[in-house]
Amino acid sequence: MHQEATVFEDLRERATADIQVEETESTNALEQLLESINPKQRFILSLMLLFNVVVLGCMCLVAAGRIQF
Repeated sequence: MHQEATVFEDLRERATADIQVEETESTNALEQLLESINPKQRFILSLMLLFNVVVLGCMCLVAAGRIQF
């Protein structure tokens, strides 16, 4: 019975270690992307994101019937 418990503990440790490695890799990729673009490009990307949020918000309001055109 004790041996089964250690097997499960080992599996749990391996699973959490894999998740931590994947999170680190994905954050490193995002950091590299943000470091590689210049401030003008970041500004344009932020404006595009803002525009997307505004358009989707308006679409949701129209779909909910809060605004009519």
